[in-house]
Amino acid sequence: MKRSVCFLLALLCLVSCVACASDQSEDNGDVSAVTTTAFSEGESDSDRVLDDLPELDFQNREFRILSRNRSGWTDDEITVKSANAEVVNDAIFNRQTHVEERLGIRMKNIQRNDVRPEDVIDEVKRVVKSGHTEYEVSASACFVTMAASLDGIYSNILHFDHIDLEKPYWAQGFNEASEYGGAQYAFTGAALLSMYRFAFVTLFNKNLFDKNNQEYLYTLVSNGEWTLDKQAELIPLFYKDLNGNQINDEEDQHGFTNSDQIGADPYWSACEVEIINKNTDGVFEMVLDIERLSDMADKVLYLYYGTDGSFVFKRQANDDEQVQMRKNFAQGKAAMTTLRMMEVESGDIRNMTDKYGIVPMPKFSVQQKNYRSLLHDQFTVFAVPNTVVVEDRPFVGAVLEALASESYKAVTPAYYETALKYKYMSDPESWKMLDLIYENIYIDPGIIYTSVLDSFHDAFRTMTVNNKNTVASTYAKKAKTCQNKLNRTILKKLDKYKERE
Repeated sequence: MKRSVCFLLALLCLVSCVACASDQSEDNGDVSAVTTTAFSEGESDSDRVLDDLPELDFQNREFRILSRNRSGWTDDEITVKSANAEVVNDAIFNRQTHVEERLGIRMKNIQRNDVRPEDVIDEVKRVVKSGHTEYEVSASACFVTMAASLDGIYSNILHFDHIDLEKPYWAQGFNEASEYGGAQYAFTGAALLSMYRFAFVTLFNKNLFDKNNQEYLYTLVSNGEWTLDKQAELIPLFYKDLNGNQINDEEDQHGFTNSDQIGADPYWSACEVEIINKNTDGVFEMVLDIERLSDMADKVLYLYYGTDGSFVFKRQANDDEQVQMRKNFAQGKAAMTTLRMMEVESGDIRNMTDKYGIVPMPKFSVQQKNYRSLLHDQFTVFAVPNTVVVEDRPFVGAVLEALASESYKAVTPAYYETALKYKYMSDPESWKMLDLIYENIYIDPGIIYTSVLDSFHDAFRTMTVNNKNTVASTYAKKAKTCQNKLNRTILKKLDKYKERE
């Protein structure tokens, strides 16, 4: 089964469908389809209620959310201080107001002002150990939350009244990847903007393509020809030794830039190399194709080091190399680069002199049918601490459902349709590429459980750091370890918690 977080943009919604990657039409669609809605004419925005919640009044009760505050990443996902006439900020501000008024609640966002993704998890563990209900829900990075879910500190959200994870504003692809045996401890969707921000994409400099008489990448994508090999073929065309020192360094103009670690991650999805899937009985199992992974390693290493004109930025603390790459691209020094979508929100990209476009990550080969994208594993997910008592589950479920529903209606179109498409880029071709990217985000349990699986996919980063394909030796051994961890840790603990319920 495929797990793609599909964004049905005709409804301006974040939704995913099982097997959508394999069942998609070859037609990428017309951009005008984005503007259509599923609502009847004459309905105002305030009349649109997408959920099935009854009329509820919780008598001004406080709803406490523990979240991670990292500037530029997650600081504005849950709440903002005030309206400021900025479209996304105000949509989030109004979301809070509408949910509070509708349900008779007061939202309180308790933020951990640290960059460590583990900080929120550590606080949840402290609260669970104390036995006190200090938070109704936590919002934290996916990979640490999934690992913590195996410690039994969260409640099964499928047992909560008023929340319907089958609704389009919840990410069904993530649901399928994280649900097991009727239990699910983490969930995400339209309420959390990192579902958009943390998608890996390819940015390209239109001015450099024009100067080198190269067709924009849109045509290659539309023809199914945007592949790793094609990107490698283009790279040398753009290289210039700008400082004249006859050394390929950061000051030169490059055909392609990427980072040696984080930038290697998206190739797992882009090349359709899956780690863990569910069998016909719904049980997680290893499905790794080592031969395909080795071929992927050869292609990626050639992109990084085999062509004249690539530059690889070394990993820095707090992912600062991503900032370096962004600034380098904004200065017109790279024809193509791999970045997360969040980077286009920066002043560097918004104010860059050259024009740019966005396309998906390249495919493994022309034979691969679909373009697939990866979310950086620090995208945010919700989880409910198990200190929330049964009597409070309807309260928690109702607030989360209303929050997601209101996000689908107001925040998602503000960010996706207005900010991304009109504020950060003015190119209808890139808009269509965005639709294609978000329709094909793939969630692999092997990546969201990476902390438990001995950082399985991270071993590929070692190869891109060292410029050496060690798939045969590394992953033959690592696959056995991963299988043991899957059986003895993930499945064993999930089965234990299932029996406990």
